[in-house]
Amino acid sequence: MTTVAHLYAQGTARLAAAQIDDPQLESAWLLADILGLSRAQIYIDGEQDVAEGQAALFHDSIERRMRHEPFAYIVGHQEFRGLDFQVSPAVLIPRPETELLVDELLTLIDQPRTFSGTLLDLGTGSGILPVSLARELPQATFVAVDLSLPALVVARQNIERHGVAHQVALIAADFLTALHGTAQFDFIVANPPYVRRASFDELQPEVIDHEPHLALDGGGEDGLALIAGFAPALRHHLRPGGWLVMEIGYDQKEAILQLFAGFSFFDQLGVLDDYAGLPRLLKARRRP
Repeated sequence: MTTVAHLYAQGTARLAAAQIDDPQLESAWLLADILGLSRAQIYIDGEQDVAEGQAALFHDSIERRMRHEPFAYIVGHQEFRGLDFQVSPAVLIPRPETELLVDELLTLIDQPRTFSGTLLDLGTGSGILPVSLARELPQATFVAVDLSLPALVVARQNIERHGVAHQVALIAADFLTALHGTAQFDFIVANPPYVRRASFDELQPEVIDHEPHLALDGGGEDGLALIAGFAPALRHHLRPGGWLVMEIGYDQKEAILQLFAGFSFFDQLGVLDDYAGLPRLLKARRRP
């Protein structure tokens, strides 16, 4: 039998040796998740005994983190806008900057609680966008699209877990297939792949070695090939006066504005900065 304090110290030392940033914090987080304790309790209840099975699970988790496997994949969940989402290596890990997309879209709706329109989410991944928005827009309906079947399994789990399955329909399709037909939406949201292939070597090992490349690689030299491929079809699927709200790379502001300026069916374009002051969000309104 070992104690909380002993395991915490062991985990911290091993993560530090592997040059993991903030080893004390990550060791405490991993241990707290396994034991079902708060992080504060890890420090306060150091003499508490830990069962062998839990200790073994902690050591395995530390080994995985030493190999730069993302923390969220190890524990199987990640917080986003105050909600807890299940994640797996089939989906990108939710990031704080994506919260801006939800916040900004909500500013475009006068009465969110009674809004009964329709929204399309392109590349839903773990389903964070339709779930977060459905909780704020209880009368709205959503179509969430992803090419990855394993990702849709995760999205389904999150949609059901947060009680919005009656609002969200999931579709397995690529973006162009999803934009085939005559369906129109009041809003289209997207966090599409937008990373340039030339930038892959610059990504952290937690990202490049573990997160799905299908959800990262935007194609082309500028990372915008995928977006450029589906953007023309937006004309037929955004209702007049409807908005596209889409996440982009911090270094793509000029290129994305130039691309969308070529589409005459948009009459308002803008790029918003994220909380770190970096360009992050494209807003484009379909001409009424």
